[in-house]
Amino acid sequence: MIDLSRSPSASASALVHTVPTDPGTSWVKDAAIAVDAPPDRDVDPHAEAQWPAQAVRTGVCAAVSPRVIASRKGRYRVYYTQVLPRPAFPAGANDYENATARIL
Repeated sequence: MIDLSRSPSASASALVHTVPTDPGTSWVKDAAIAVDAPPDRDVDPHAEAQWPAQAVRTGVCAAVSPRVIASRKGRYRVYYTQVLPRPAFPAGANDYENATARIL
């Protein structure tokens, strides 16, 4: 993310992510998944759950809004919102107004 706090016309949070230069539009995809949505069959997952990459995901569950925070010890922590189906609303993240969410 580009640090908008350096822009004279922007009033950005002091907690924005920073990069030394604009990364442009050419991206290199990581080989591994860092944050993954639960598969459709796991509508009440544990926070530490892991699933096979080939598990079916149609959008019933989602992982959105990742935020990376650097600690003073040089480590990082990732927070993200997990969107899941609500009881009686099996469409989950596909029906956002009737989904439930939790921050992990």
